[in-house]
Amino acid sequence: MGAIIAVDFPIVILYGFCFSAGVYMNMPLYDKTTKMRQYIFLQGVSPQAYFLGLFIADYALFFASNAIFIVIVEIAQIPAFTTQIGAFIAMMSVFGLVLIPLTYNFQHFFKDANESFRKIGMYYLMIAILLPIMFELVLKDLGTYIMFYINPFYTFS
Repeated sequence: MGAIIAVDFPIVILYGFCFSAGVYMNMPLYDKTTKMRQYIFLQGVSPQAYFLGLFIADYALFFASNAIFIVIVEIAQIPAFTTQIGAFIAMMSVFGLVLIPLTYNFQHFFKDANESFRKIGMYYLMIAILLPIMFELVLKDLGTYIMFYINPFYTFS
């Protein structure tokens, strides 16, 4: 039973991150569509401070969901994760540092926050599942090497 959970748990985490990533796009797209971002900039807030504030708030939200995953791992006593809980926490934390800016970069493809929230999960699943398979089929070992460095989801897939 523990081996099944150890194999399936990263897949559940991957699906969770893919479908919850739309949350990080809601505020920037809402500000963009309602022209609130321009009002904020007119008040003297620099774009760097604006996006840093968004990033800190979104990372706090991401860290809260990580805390829930970590509590689940500790309660379930999954041996594959509890023996290396420090590495697991570090990997999840670094993944958030990559996922949130990647999500901000995808905001230019959507017109409003509702559309992005509905579609970004499917786009991330394609990036997380289909892109690694395609690279590995075409480029063999070089594809694995490339995907390790350019695809943040490769850690979980």
